Amino acid sequence: MGSVSVSPRAARATAERIQPVPELEKASVHMKDPEHVKRVISALREAGADKLQVISDFDMTLSRFGFNGRRCPTSHNILDNSRVISEEGRKKLKDLLHYYYPIEIDPNRTMEEKCPLMVEW
Repeated sequence: MGSVSVSPRAARATAERIQPVPELEKASVHMKDPEHVKRVISALREAGADKLQVISDFDMTLSRFGFNGRRCPTSHNILDNSRVISEEGRKKLKDLLHYYYPIEIDPNRTMEEKCPLMVEW
């Protein structure tokens, strides 16, 4: 990503709008450019949920399988273990998994049948 030039006044205004994210302060979190991360989070918050798109990597084709000899969590693991997801949300995710996963792995379905359902999922 290219660098963005911001006036000192705009930078102060942005800093005032940025709310802290406690998870980012953990010792296990490493960022190359923490200020950039804060700006991105601020922009996401300002744009609102209607503008948010989430890319889920449930089959680990985008993320790494392991690191330093340890298995990395899948997107499902992260959501399953999140304290942010309510019990109602967790139940909905589980119901969706039980409905769609058998379709995903069904060897008797064609890709033409599966693809629209996987996008829906």
